[in-house]
Amino acid sequence: MAKTLDIESGLSDSEARLIEVLGDQTTQRTLARATGFSLGMTNLLIKRLVKKGLIKVVTMNGRTLSYILTPQGFAEKLKRSYDYVASSIRHIAQLKSSIRQILGESGEQGPVYLLGGGELAQLTEETLRDLGRAWVTVTTVEELQNSPAGLCLICGPELPAAVPPGFVVRTVVQ
Repeated sequence: MAKTLDIESGLSDSEARLIEVLGDQTTQRTLARATGFSLGMTNLLIKRLVKKGLIKVVTMNGRTLSYILTPQGFAEKLKRSYDYVASSIRHIAQLKSSIRQILGESGEQGPVYLLGGGELAQLTEETLRDLGRAWVTVTTVEELQNSPAGLCLICGPELPAAVPPGFVVRTVVQ
């Protein structure tokens, strides 16, 4: 298990993971199952989080305990979610800037070919659309054989075996 510590909140990765699933799971057994922790580890983490004031133990009946987030625990969960979204937005902006830089550096005014798929290709398409650039999506290098030379943007870490001569090839990677 990772033992890194979130400096701002003082939560370990394990504690943060437990906090994340707490809203959906309420018993130690379901929390352990949802996080993949052992029952003993879950018990230890619960005790730590209770001590920190992030969760509260509630007796449901004589034998069953339930765990709920305190307002401080809910605020921590919300903060972590916000930080994740803000980080994702920054990462997307950096990728778009990188794509713009690739387009500017290539100096290629001919057709743009987009090779690859997934989220990176979608982000590249969105950037091209924002810039008013047309593009052609290709799934294999063979599709470029009879195409006019231009800029070939590879969306992913792997370069294809052989791009036809005359094409400017740039890789867009996360």
